[in-house]
This record gives sequence, structure tokens and C-alpha cells, in this order.
Amino acid sequence: MSGTEIHLYLDELEPGSIIHIHAGREPDSGPSAMRRQGVEATTKRLIAYANGANTLAMIDGLRALGCELRAPEVRRPNKRPEVYLNVYAPASPRGAMLYLYPERAHFHRRTDRDRLAAMDGAEVRVDYISFHTTTPEDVQHALAAAQTVSRTPGASKG
Repeated sequence: MSGTEIHLYLDELEPGSIIHIHAGREPDSGPSAMRRQGVEATTKRLIAYANGANTLAMIDGLRALGCELRAPEVRRPNKRPEVYLNVYAPASPRGAMLYLYPERAHFHRRTDRDRLAAMDGAEVRVDYISFHTTTPEDVQHALAAAQTVSRTPGASKG
């Protein structure tokens, strides 16, 4: 096994700064361990907003497509979990297909951009395509987009 040399030049740090350097695997517990809030807890937080019924319809529709929902990781100690879900298509579980927020669904995969940009309800942003989820019609547009890019049986190949 060969060693690795790491050179750190830290002259710009403020007095009292703390630096953590970990070699090896990520810890399973302790202050440096990542935490993941459960999907159900995150879902409860999402639907607690004024748009809860539409968010729940969106979640149900994504599950019907066979998508996997995951809560985001919390990487910093004492940080409150974010209020969104990562949504993974069954055929491509490595990268999130979309991020579901209380009032929007954001699609970030560049390979999906052109197909999604032309769809009803799509808002083209610099780094993603966004769909509102604040009305039942919005939810239908967002779910149609999810089905188009989910790469599941029955999804359009567009």
C-alpha cells in the first residue's frame, strides 16, 4: 500500500478555525457523520405547506411511476434538513431525476433539457427546467414531464 502526500497551506484562516481531515471511510456516527431524515418525515414537512394536497398528489404520482424518493443528506452538524425530496427514476438510480419542493419540481439532468423545455408548464431556468405544482393542472404537467424522462416502461422516448 502506498502513501499519499497532502500539502495544506492555511495561512488565511482565522484564529480559532477548526479543520477536519478524514482519511478512510465516512464515519457512521459522531459529529462528522452525514444524517438523512427519513422520506416519511420529509414528506410530512413538504405537505405541511399550504400546497399540501398538490404535493401529496405529486408524490403519489411519482410513486405510481415507480420512482424512488429519498430525503436529502444533512452534511453539517446542527443544520436543519432541507425541505425537498430527491426523486430517482427506476431505470437510472444513480442520479436524481428531479427535486420536489413544496411548490415546484426541478429537473436538472442536461440530457432531459430539450424534451422538457417544450412541454406544457415548463419554465426554462439557467441550470434546470422547473414546473409549478401549485394546482392540479400543474401537477399533471409535472407528472407528464416525469413520465417522459423517467425511462420507465410506458414512458415516451421523445
